[in-house]
Amino acid sequence: LQRQFQGRSICSLSMASGTGMLAICERSWDQEMIQVVGIREDQLPQLGDIHDGLKGLTPKYASRWSALRDIPWYPAMGDGAAANIGSGAATPDNWALTMGTSSAIRVVVPPDQIEAPDGLWLYLVDAKRGLLGGALSEGGNLLAWLDNTLKLPSLSEAEPQVAALKPDGHGLTILPFISGERSPGWHAEAHLSIVGLQSHTTPIDILRAGMEALAYQLSVVFDELNNVLDKRETAPNVLGSGGALLSSQILQEIIADTLDTPIQPSLEHEASARGVALLALEALGVIPDVADVPVELGEPVLPDITHHAIYASARERQMRLYHALLDELKL
Repeated sequence: LQRQFQGRSICSLSMASGTGMLAICERSWDQEMIQVVGIREDQLPQLGDIHDGLKGLTPKYASRWSALRDIPWYPAMGDGAAANIGSGAATPDNWALTMGTSSAIRVVVPPDQIEAPDGLWLYLVDAKRGLLGGALSEGGNLLAWLDNTLKLPSLSEAEPQVAALKPDGHGLTILPFISGERSPGWHAEAHLSIVGLQSHTTPIDILRAGMEALAYQLSVVFDELNNVLDKRETAPNVLGSGGALLSSQILQEIIADTLDTPIQPSLEHEASARGVALLALEALGVIPDVADVPVELGEPVLPDITHHAIYASARERQMRLYHALLDELKL
């Protein structure tokens, strides 16, 4: 699109770092990878940072959009990176926990001081900010599938019934990989598994167990991030966003209990769009730093220590099933 509109384009460090073709420390295309894949460097786009906006439209579009003739067009950003900035998680102290169709936990870090462990990834927001985290292929898609398949009422109508059940009171163990696994094991061929079904198991039991299963998988990513960033002096502020998470109070409670940390709902809608707007304002010099812009947050959802102990035991049960079913796939 940028080449169509302006006759030239810039690939942001953020987008380039997500391709696997960028040497992140050097902020340049990886010469070894270029040789391995058998291409020339001049086949790859010009790299630029968030402040490298281009002005000037081609004659066709300059006449059509005269008001945009001399307006800077900034390079595209990674969606996750933009969502972190837009939801208020622009510093190492604020972590973004997002659950829409899929799920992720991400934190902005100094990219030259962090090495991502197996299971997590590290890519760039811009030259000075990296994004460390892990993502699940599952989130709202799992809950929607359970809702449709089990012929439940809408998720909002089922919410009180789910909330009435005791934590892990259903006796079910679920691997929620309805779309394969990303972090931490990267088993693309993994499948949804439900163990423990009995004659008295209800659809609401399965729905609650699915929510808890998602929370356990997010807690694995959360623990990995804590291990990498173990030199922090204070616990992180976890900011929650995404339609699936914010539309369910019981889901927020389950995740807060499982992680044993408060979840603060971010009330900023369209976090990715807000994030790129803030980055553009920083590039223009309108604001000094995106982290200085306040974010609107809801009341924190506080963890229940008794529920945390129950979920910790249930997570161990899930991990035993995980290893029993998936370890062989790596052989």
